[in-house]
Amino acid sequence: MKSVVKANKGEQAKQKLAVDKGLLVLIIVLLSAGTVMVFSSGFPYGVSHYGDGYYFIKRQIVFVVLGAVAMTVLSSFPAELYRKIAPSFYVICTVLLLLVLIGGFSEGVAQRWLGIPGTPLSFQPSELMKLGIILILSWWIDKCRNGKRTFVNEIIVPGAFLFSACGLVILEKHLSGTVILAAIGLSVLFISGASVKRMSLTYGLIGAGGALLFLFTNDYAM
Repeated sequence: MKSVVKANKGEQAKQKLAVDKGLLVLIIVLLSAGTVMVFSSGFPYGVSHYGDGYYFIKRQIVFVVLGAVAMTVLSSFPAELYRKIAPSFYVICTVLLLLVLIGGFSEGVAQRWLGIPGTPLSFQPSELMKLGIILILSWWIDKCRNGKRTFVNEIIVPGAFLFSACGLVILEKHLSGTVILAAIGLSVLFISGASVKRMSLTYGLIGAGGALLFLFTNDYAM
């Protein structure tokens, strides 16, 4: 009996330490390619505006290191924790997006920044929503995995989560952020096995209508 318990504990330990090698390699490749692009495109701008051609690459390296540390720490948490916080995190992200529309500030056309009270720092809630939409869609898919796939639980409810978030971001006139957020959400649903035909028909019509409305009401986007 003791040997069985020890074996189970050993198996659980192995599962906790397991690494998706394919995903890790993909992340490293993308980070490396992105860093090279930042260096090649940012060098002349850094020289002319900051007197340092390495200005952007140094910032990039700092963020890569911080991101790697965050990834390592967050990947050690059990999946159950993310299941529990997913709905609350999505709601918080939604509230922050609403606050941007009320009291956010812009750089250029898009009003997408929110200041942190008492500090000179600011951030884009749309960046947090990229994580929020992954968590909420994964939470919903997991919640419905043992039930019958219906049009409502496969398309309507996930679509409500996704298009609510995209709608708030596009109201900021943050078109690129909206496209990226939509791509992330659709990728999660595609990976989950949702019907491509249903998604294409339903989301395609909604997305096309929203895009045309945005283009015709914003001259700069047109």
